[in-house]
Amino acid sequence: MTAYATSAEFIAAFSQNEYDQLTDKDSTGTPDITGFNNSIALASEIIDSAIGGRYVVPLVATFPAIITQVCLDIARWYLYDDCLDKDGIIQRRYDQALKTLDKIAGGDFILDGVIVVAPVTVGKAPVISTGDAVIFTESYLNKLL
Repeated sequence: MTAYATSAEFIAAFSQNEYDQLTDKDSTGTPDITGFNNSIALASEIIDSAIGGRYVVPLVATFPAIITQVCLDIARWYLYDDCLDKDGIIQRRYDQALKTLDKIAGGDFILDGVIVVAPVTVGKAPVISTGDAVIFTESYLNKLL
């Protein structure tokens, strides 16, 4: 699985202090790297699920910075867990990240340099259905009344 953000990018975007607070909730002085990586993995999976209908996922090599920022905003939201202010900036950034994914998936935002999924074309052949003779004809149903 491709992770669209790293701890170094999280620290650069938000701060070392916030990273330490969110990864050392037990105040042991040791960050919970697994918990952090799990939130990044979940955010990356959400991104893949959201844009997989338009782009080949996981995105490989270099991907646009907007993907990294969306990943960071989603992961940050998960890291805050139950101590999140539902009207605060973290919630608003999370909501905006999901809207951004919707715009990417809908084609309103274009990811330059990313492989686009080949469109599915539907032929113009007529639909043909075969089967047994009709059982519930009008005359049969009238007999039941």
